[in-house]
Amino acid sequence: MPTEIVRTFESATKAWLILLADHDDNDVDFNVYYELYRIVGFEPDSSEKRTKPPCCGDDGSAPAMGQLAEDLALRAIPVRRTRR
Repeated sequence: MPTEIVRTFESATKAWLILLADHDDNDVDFNVYYELYRIVGFEPDSSEKRTKPPCCGDDGSAPAMGQLAEDLALRAIPVRRTRR
């Protein structure tokens, strides 16, 4: 089972690690993206195909999210503690 890293960028020089987990598309208990959905309170339609945003801007820089990046990281803490 591959391991996935979900991260977000606060700025060009600061990133937050949101999740580091095994990933299995066939098992929601081992699907890092379903964990991310739980963190943000989103439940996609089962027919929706998951797509990834681009990893970099046109100039090659990380997509900075500002304070939202830290907020997302802090929201992940209690969710991950309940999944151990």
